[in-house]
Amino acid sequence: MAFYDESVMDSDRREIRELMQSIHARSSLNIRTNEDVDRLRKYLLSDAKSILSSAEKLIGLLCREYE
Repeated sequence: MAFYDESVMDSDRREIRELMQSIHARSSLNIRTNEDVDRLRKYLLSDAKSILSSAEKLIGLLCREYE
């Protein structure tokens, strides 16, 4: 495993936790009606770049920690 500064690891872990919480919050919406589906569709379309960016950053941080 590659070595890097402990403070960087702590910062990365904090960022990983925040990214995972953010992604989870986006994926745990309550869908019950067609209006909910439409609202979710609009929400996901407008937020897709942010979700992908968070996921890419999370993957990069996890890969760096476990090299």
